[in-house]
Amino acid sequence: MVTSTPNTNVTTVLCNSGEYTKGDPFATSLAYVLADLEAVTPSRMIHDYYNISPYPNAFAYGHAACNINLSSPDCTICLGAAKNNMFSTCESRIGSRIVISLSISVISFLFWAKAASPKFL
Repeated sequence: MVTSTPNTNVTTVLCNSGEYTKGDPFATSLAYVLADLEAVTPSRMIHDYYNISPYPNAFAYGHAACNINLSSPDCTICLGAAKNNMFSTCESRIGSRIVISLSISVISFLFWAKAASPKFL
């Protein structure tokens, strides 16, 4: 049995100094953009996707990219980690940039069984 544990190390975090408040329409736009980025980016062949919220009263723009060599599930893990870091580090900011390096530590479990020696009667 082989299992792997992703290591999502944050490389860079940049937060915009501007902030939004609870109830601000920007929060709705941001939620839309982030959900769309997480859903679409991993399924793109080159894992690179730009979007914009459809709400004209408070536009939010988004861009997500994963290394083309990552699998779609690993890209999804990386994007989730980026979003979590964004909300914990750049809470209520109107802009941020998160760069994450994803590495997979492979943990192998080997099971050895000794074969019984045949007996002849």
